[in-house]
Amino acid sequence: MKDRLTPAEHSLVREYFWTLGFKTIKKQLRTGELAQASASIGRPIEWKFDDQRLLRESEELRDELAAEVLLKADKIFFGNVNNWNPEKGAALPTYFIGACKQAFKGAYRAWAAARDRQWFTTYETAAAPWLDPNYARSFTDQVEISETVAQVFDLALPSQKPVLGLLYQGYSQVDAAKALGLTPKTVERRMHQLRKKVLLAVGAGKITPPAGFTSVPSPDQFSGPVMVWSMKYRRDPSWLGVIDRALDDQDRTARLQTLIITIACCVLLIAAPLAAVLALLGGNIVLSVSLGSIPLVVWAGNKARKLFRKGLNS
Repeated sequence: MKDRLTPAEHSLVREYFWTLGFKTIKKQLRTGELAQASASIGRPIEWKFDDQRLLRESEELRDELAAEVLLKADKIFFGNVNNWNPEKGAALPTYFIGACKQAFKGAYRAWAAARDRQWFTTYETAAAPWLDPNYARSFTDQVEISETVAQVFDLALPSQKPVLGLLYQGYSQVDAAKALGLTPKTVERRMHQLRKKVLLAVGAGKITPPAGFTSVPSPDQFSGPVMVWSMKYRRDPSWLGVIDRALDDQDRTARLQTLIITIACCVLLIAAPLAAVLALLGGNIVLSVSLGSIPLVVWAGNKARKLFRKGLNS
């Protein structure tokens, strides 16, 4: 069919199906029919947060996702329309809606990922606008901001510092990647990891924003995934918080190692003094002293590790 249409006719057909599809897809997004139809052909959706409710309530969000679905469905439809057989009973508009069902899962993922980036950027801008090197500032502001940026550099890993330095000088992520011999995706990943650490440090009071800047988002920005993510990390310090932070490290292996070490240290610090008391009661003074010194050794080792890491980052 596509091969038999002139460019003008092809454009008219596309416009017709987009007009038809837009209304239908928006309705099915509101009722949830499109997600059910996608699941029925073996493409179930893993919803993020409260997206189902938001799509029911917000026409603007339905407009966004419907457009994403139609963009992907257009390629599927015109790429396979020559396989359409009217004798099988399906009308051409039905065939187009079928393409929308196939496209929905990928379209939703792309749409949800874009919203995640948008929300994270909103939170980041609210929490740390002073990281923007182009921000207009007085001399006093420059001094305060330079001190805060220095704290951020101290927080950065050795692999993140060159990237941060170039970005702060005004390089784009693509240009920074070229200058450092990295891929843009690597630069984006390193900065994403650093921004998470910065936001946590600001929330914990380890980094002090310059005067006049807030350390948390405004109430109207405190919604959706940002609220869930932010509230998770605004707990008071506790062993549960330690484990949370251990699970949020950069690498899966590192997360597991950190968690195991944390739990092992907790057990050791509790068990060693008890064993020392039992050894003393049994008359074994040497063993008692040895066991009693374990917490001191753990504490000293932890201090040495922090000093070593500080030396690496300097």
